[in-house]
Amino acid sequence: MKDPHIDINFWNKILRDKTPDEIIKWALTLTDNRIVTTSFGVYSSVLLSTITRHDKDIKVIWCDTLYNS
Repeated sequence: MKDPHIDINFWNKILRDKTPDEIIKWALTLTDNRIVTTSFGVYSSVLLSTITRHDKDIKVIWCDTLYNS
């Protein structure tokens, strides 16, 4: 991680008016070792699509909640 000390209040103020796309782009700058988790629920396809527009090689980890089984 580039900076392990993230001031949550500061970033909440900075990111409050940003679009989801802008927030994802910001989050992807925090580390070079990126992953995204999913349960492939209702909103997962939108989130995965948005993230992979910015990082096509990001690792996706499926969290099997047994809901999809």
